[in-house]
Amino acid sequence: MKRLGLILIILLLTLTNVPTMAQSKRDSIDTHEWAAKVTGEEGQLQPRYLPKGDSTAQAYNKSVRWYNRFRVGLGTGYNGQTNKSQSSYSIPINATLAYQFSPVHALQGKLSYAELHRKNGRDVRSAAMELDYFLNFTNYTRGYSVRRVATFSGFIGIGGRMSGNNGNREKSPYGLVGADVTLSLGNNIGLSLQPYLGVIRDQPYLYKKQNTTFYEFMYGVNANLLLDFMPKRFTGRNMSASTFFVEASQGVTLPLNSAQGISQASTSVGSAYSFAFGYWPTRIVGLRLGTHMQDYFCSTQTTGPIIISGQQVHPKYTTRQRGVFVGGRLELLLSPFSVSEKWRNNKYFDVNLSGGMELGKFGEAGQGLLIRYLGATMGTQVLFKLPKTDNAMLYVEPRYTWMFYNVPYSNTSNKKGYKEHFAMISAGVRLNRDIRGKQETKDSTQVAEKYKTPSRFFGSVAWGDMRVVTRSETYSGSHKINNSVVGSFGREFNAWATALLQIDYAQKHTASMQPYDVTVAGALKRYNGMWNINYHSLSIRLLYQLRLNNLIGYHQTRQRFQLSVLTGPVFNANIKGKRELAKGEMIGGNNPQLVSHVVGTRGTMAWAGALQARYYVKDNWSIFLEPMGQVNFRKSFERFYIYDHIGLTYSF
Repeated sequence: MKRLGLILIILLLTLTNVPTMAQSKRDSIDTHEWAAKVTGEEGQLQPRYLPKGDSTAQAYNKSVRWYNRFRVGLGTGYNGQTNKSQSSYSIPINATLAYQFSPVHALQGKLSYAELHRKNGRDVRSAAMELDYFLNFTNYTRGYSVRRVATFSGFIGIGGRMSGNNGNREKSPYGLVGADVTLSLGNNIGLSLQPYLGVIRDQPYLYKKQNTTFYEFMYGVNANLLLDFMPKRFTGRNMSASTFFVEASQGVTLPLNSAQGISQASTSVGSAYSFAFGYWPTRIVGLRLGTHMQDYFCSTQTTGPIIISGQQVHPKYTTRQRGVFVGGRLELLLSPFSVSEKWRNNKYFDVNLSGGMELGKFGEAGQGLLIRYLGATMGTQVLFKLPKTDNAMLYVEPRYTWMFYNVPYSNTSNKKGYKEHFAMISAGVRLNRDIRGKQETKDSTQVAEKYKTPSRFFGSVAWGDMRVVTRSETYSGSHKINNSVVGSFGREFNAWATALLQIDYAQKHTASMQPYDVTVAGALKRYNGMWNINYHSLSIRLLYQLRLNNLIGYHQTRQRFQLSVLTGPVFNANIKGKRELAKGEMIGGNNPQLVSHVVGTRGTMAWAGALQARYYVKDNWSIFLEPMGQVNFRKSFERFYIYDHIGLTYSF
């Protein structure tokens, strides 16, 4: 009996260690699979394998430290408010700080600043504080994964806004609900889009007439660039290479007619120039800071022939009013397709999306003020690799810009807000350098062997157009192309310094209404008429040239493509040209003579600055494009010239 009892005990212990038929395969654990899912510290699960639902398990709390759960953000957006009779909008600037209690729950604090633009009231400045609770639906339903590219959350928030104008202050509490889509752009960097709806207490004193409602509906969307402090997630996906770049572009701008603004823009196109530096911390998201200038035709009017007593006194002519705006631009860049490794390995073309803010001044003919504006802009770049050059790409960039500005009243402290719309399309070149990659590529090394002599002389010839950029009116007869012929001779001393002497001969066509004297029956009479006035301009420039290739780290070789900046002093002289009354003008006498000279004829000093994009076709031959600006110091001269040159260079 003792032996039988011992056998039964051994059998029972054996059965307790064997899975029964009722157990499923999920209950049997593969030790290799389990080892891949634990961190090595007490068999703790990695965060990406936490279960679904409210994942505040002990495993998450131990694997993600408290200081890794913070997230900061910076961004902008659009906010609109409306009630039964009034509406307003603003472009806020937002700063956020969030704390992730778990993969599902988070709290976020937000500070924002904006100027509220009201259609039938005063513009006011405002600052707001907000507290939001976030519930991550993606992590709740699918479980937490540290490598997840996109998550969807909902949030609810409360806040308060302080607004004021001319000493008045008003506090307005509000509440809102919204959704959040967060895209992971690489290690510790993300982008969030947050549409929302809410209710805010009304501010009746901000309107010209009192409102009957106690509240307003608010709506909008925010876009924020996020930085978190979680452990690195994408080390094996080659998404962390950083790139520094510089780019320049030239194109056309088209003002779109605004019913509420001071501009009565026509369909006439103007010109657009931009120059920028940028940085890609990852393959997907980047920043770009640049400056830009646009000139455009804000209105076009046609005046028919003026006939008095059956005689034509003045012919039909067209008047075009020109406007100019300059400013700075800060943008967020996004390369959405670079999430794919195959796309990142493609070196032939790329697509970049951009959006950001502008700040600058603008003015138009007939307006005495230079008006400060704040703008929102968005664009799309389609880039193409430049042949036989790894570090340069050509691109085409359509862009759309909204300008928001205030026009102050001369006799009061009030001001009224307006907005304008501009569409632009530009062509340009981007010069980039992969900071973490090799500085020398196979192609650039081969080019270096061809262009291995850093110091040599060169000569160039070019032809182009010259325009006078002012807030002015132009008339029929002044719309002709102004020819500019340039000859240059210089020397490249080293990788950082090139000097050249440039002689520019240009012909300027203009037309304007001018007083003139004529002799009638021996007496001197004075009339006004349209005069076609041509004159010649001679500019002698001594320029210093710096190749931007060298500035971003390619100074060891002579690159096939070169992007350069040029600047230096200028001696400029205007030479009197042909002056005659426009066809169809009634002279009214003999020997018509202008009362005064339209432009100065003596010489003056000036200063020039240019960008040059040069491509070496052969060892000693290169072609280049060179937009240039020149400022004349004497007031009797037309002050600001823009040249666009295309030319050919031979290096000895």
